[in-house]
Amino acid sequence: DIELPADIQNLPYLNKEYDIAMKAGGQDKLYYFNANHLGSGSLITDGDGNTYQTLAYAPYGEDLVNIRNGGYDEPYKFTGYERDQESGLYYANARYYDPRISQFLSVDNLAEQAPHQSGYAYCSNNPINRIDPDGNWDIDVHAYNNRGTSGYAVFIVKDRSGNEVYRTVVKTVGSGRTRNVSNSDTPQGKYKILGYRKTGEGTSYERVSYGPNDLLALDYQGGEGEKRNGMHVHGGRQEGDYQKRTDYLMNTHGCMRINDADILELKNITNALEQNDPLETRGYLNLTDDLLTPVKYTTSADRHNAGIDQFPKTSAAKQNAGFALPCYVVPLDNPRDVRPPYKLSDYE
Repeated sequence: DIELPADIQNLPYLNKEYDIAMKAGGQDKLYYFNANHLGSGSLITDGDGNTYQTLAYAPYGEDLVNIRNGGYDEPYKFTGYERDQESGLYYANARYYDPRISQFLSVDNLAEQAPHQSGYAYCSNNPINRIDPDGNWDIDVHAYNNRGTSGYAVFIVKDRSGNEVYRTVVKTVGSGRTRNVSNSDTPQGKYKILGYRKTGEGTSYERVSYGPNDLLALDYQGGEGEKRNGMHVHGGRQEGDYQKRTDYLMNTHGCMRINDADILELKNITNALEQNDPLETRGYLNLTDDLLTPVKYTTSADRHNAGIDQFPKTSAAKQNAGFALPCYVVPLDNPRDVRPPYKLSDYE
C-alpha cells in the first residue's frame, strides 16, 4: 500500500531542475521542471515559484497525482522518460515500458546474463531505488541505519548489466549527524559519478587527507543533504603513523573514505569495463541507510566479502581485463542528467 503525505506540497522536491518554455497567452513563458531522486518529474513551477503541475507516482510509474493549473501536461514523467499521450507507454530509450503492468513490452537484449529473472522485468522489481540501465556502471553504497554506532558501509560496483564487479567497505561518518550541514556524515541520495581526479602535489587534494591514488569525484544530485556537494570517494590517512590502524578508517568531512589500495583497484576495474565494452560508461552512486547489521573494516581481504548475508553473492564469475569478478544480481540506473556542470573547487 502507498500512503501519500497529507499535503502534497510537502513532498521532498529536490534541487534538480531544467528550464522548459511553454506558451502562455500567446507568448513563451519560462517554467521549471523539478525532479525527485529517481529523476521523475514531480513539480512544474513558473518563474515566480507558483505551482503549475504537481505529480506523484506509484512505485512502478503509474500516475497517483497529476494536478494541473492549465492545459499543458508535462510528457517527461517517471524517471525522466517521455510518455506517449495516446498509448500511455514510456519510451525508455531501447524499449517501451508499460507502468500499468510494471513490465517492458520487449525482452532485454542482455537477458541471457540474468537467467534468474524475467527479461521483461523492470529494475529487478526494485523501482524505489533504481531505474532502468542504459549503459552505465554504477555504485550502490549500503550504510548502517545508525551511523552514530557504526559508520562503515558496503560499497558495491556493478556493470551496465547489473553484475557486481567489485565490493569493499568504506566509511561514511563526518563530524556530525545533521546531514544537510557541511562536514557532517555523507548524506543519503544520488550522486553523479564524474570520474577520477588526481591527488597530491599541485592539486586541491593533499596526499595526507586524500591518499596517494586518484579519488573518485561525485556530484550530489539531491536528497537529505539538500544543497551540499563535493562529497567524493577517496583514501587518505593510511600512510606513516596511520599504518598502525589495521581495523579502522579515519572519519572525513562528508566524503566516503576507502582503503588506499581499493581506490586504485576500483579505478583499474572500472577503466577496464569501459575499455572492453564501448557501451559502458560511468553512471551514478546511490547511498542508502539500509544495512541492518553493521560491517567491519579490516585491511585483510575479508572486507571484500562484507555484507554478503544481506546482499548475497551469486556463484557465477565474470572475467574482465584479467580480473576475476564475482557476479551479483541487480540492474542499475541512469536518469536524464539535468544538473549544471560540476565545479572542482566545490569539495568537502
